Amino acid sequence: MPTSVTELSSTNSLPNSDSSREPQQDENTELMEALAATSNALYAQLEIYKASMAATECIVDFFNENFKGRLIYRQFVPLYTRLYESLLIGTRDELELYFRKRQFEPSLMNVINGFRSAERSWDHFLTEVDEQLYVETIASNGKVQHRIDTSQIRLTDCEHLHEVTLNSTMNPRIGKMTLLVLMRFFGSPYCLDLVKAIHDRARDFEMHLCNVSIVCRGSKEGGLKWRKLTGINFPVLADEHRDFVTSLQFKQSVFQLSSTDIIHKMASDMVRKKSMIALDQAAVDDPLLDFYQMGGAVLIDNQNGVLLYIHQSAAIDDLPSVELLLETIEHTKSKGRLRPDMSVKKIILKKNCTSRFCSIL
Repeated sequence: MPTSVTELSSTNSLPNSDSSREPQQDENTELMEALAATSNALYAQLEIYKASMAATECIVDFFNENFKGRLIYRQFVPLYTRLYESLLIGTRDELELYFRKRQFEPSLMNVINGFRSAERSWDHFLTEVDEQLYVETIASNGKVQHRIDTSQIRLTDCEHLHEVTLNSTMNPRIGKMTLLVLMRFFGSPYCLDLVKAIHDRARDFEMHLCNVSIVCRGSKEGGLKWRKLTGINFPVLADEHRDFVTSLQFKQSVFQLSSTDIIHKMASDMVRKKSMIALDQAAVDDPLLDFYQMGGAVLIDNQNGVLLYIHQSAAIDDLPSVELLLETIEHTKSKGRLRPDMSVKKIILKKNCTSRFCSIL
């Protein structure tokens, strides 16, 4: 259970603030207070989430109520920034090195261990939320099949603002296959980088008889704005009903956008005065905006709906390169089947990846 800063001060008999204190005592006192404040904030938010989860029957309702449209990491960045500044450090690695290299009195060591425990509890809870969201997706839609019924996936054409099916957007007379790039949201910088790279190599995709479309879990209005702003002339399809992301099991992840690694990274950028772009700064105004949606790419045979390749992002910067996509298309054309190292089964296993992501925008 968290302990308040006041309780810590009385329990551990922190030195009074006066000019006679040694510099080391000043540093330890400031560190203790910064750690306690951060731990308490993490535990307090955890208690709120656990109470909300207990009162909610559906994990999707819990997610929508507590996370959707909100960047939770923001509320903790000032606390972590204070912690870094109190020790004149700039990264999580430097913080851990500081903890390992120094000898602390038992009372301060208890607070340090309490801080580490709070971070573990926070990350563990977020991982559990991710797992439950995935289980709900499997329960509702089943596992990804080798052949996709593209006629049942509803999308919205963001240029003409009308509903279509995925099948109706895949023209076998023009291309043998269709590459669908899933953007996390309209304005996602990493996804935009990939789309621009594909746009620059559009001729190469045409030569391979591969159509390209952009899909996003957003609204048709958001897609129309984004298309005009970027000048991308690929078809842009809004997944307003979530048919695309659920059928192909592109996951949502609160961990990837709210973990302690993310909080440390953002605080580090603040302390080092590094140019930092907020996660929502590039976002197009969109009522269906979902920061926690992961992206990816899909390659589908236009004739029969066979899933030729799928990349389900495990982190917000985890996207295939243009070279890999073209290589995959070339292999599929020559062999008429999946690349041996890119089977649907193998790629799907990536959604269980919980490796920490240390780079953000």
